[in-house]
Amino acid sequence: RRALRERRAAATRARRAAWRPRLAFASLAVLVAASLAVAWPAGDDEGTRFAAPVAPTETAPVVEAPLVRLTQQIANEPDPKGDATLVVRTQKYPDDKTIPGYDLYLDDGRYYYGSTKDELKAAALNSHYHEPLVKAAIKAPDLSADKARREMDLALGQGNAPKVARRIEDNHVWVGSMDALLAGAGRKDVRAGVMTLLATIDTVKSTEEGKLLKLTATDFGGGYAENLYVDAETGVPQKFVGGEAGKEPSVTIDYDVKRVTAANWADAAATDDAGQAPAVDEGRPAEGTPAPPAKRP
Repeated sequence: RRALRERRAAATRARRAAWRPRLAFASLAVLVAASLAVAWPAGDDEGTRFAAPVAPTETAPVVEAPLVRLTQQIANEPDPKGDATLVVRTQKYPDDKTIPGYDLYLDDGRYYYGSTKDELKAAALNSHYHEPLVKAAIKAPDLSADKARREMDLALGQGNAPKVARRIEDNHVWVGSMDALLAGAGRKDVRAGVMTLLATIDTVKSTEEGKLLKLTATDFGGGYAENLYVDAETGVPQKFVGGEAGKEPSVTIDYDVKRVTAANWADAAATDDAGQAPAVDEGRPAEGTPAPPAKRP
């Protein structure tokens, strides 16, 4: 059993190393801190730490949590137009180096990347990694909390997810949800599902900051924390900041999310003679060259 877990952990690290430069939430932040690696269990300790119970002194008024309210708001949005999401992002590091990126996610699961708009126009199919994560997020609102978390854990592990302690599963749910949110930033079903999943992580704190909702995850060790800023009305990601409190951020990423029609970006998706992006089942194109690894701070 332990050997299986070790093989799974090695495969996960290898897979994530290939897409870290292209995905921009917790997966990309791993580039700048070893503690950000997905916390697959390395031993047999599956104990979960619990806080000591505190006796209530008075009955508090029932107040809907920000993530619950946001999930409801997103679900009530009109259906989005288009069939793809374009994410224009800018990554910044302590050495002042700025790395731009253009990510095009089609609703059918295809993904294309370019460090510039011109590179995106010449890109070949890059990956389908995010597809099961997106599907897990979409299903989340219709499942129990435990089942929704399990589905995301399985998606992150490509169908292989041994039972783990709650705090480790929290890590898996956070990482998978961040990547799903990036891929589905232009889709209300994905955003609602991600917020549903994040609401199951007890250690994730939400703070309202003007028109933004700040979501903070701190269960990484070493004082490292990840902060995701989303639009407080729509859940669309705006910024990601990773690093230790009181220190210069290890990475800051700004997002510009656009909902687009894939046909208008056909030349960015290896078009065929008819001007359409190639169908998924017509022999998937060879994966494109991944973006160069970002420099560690």
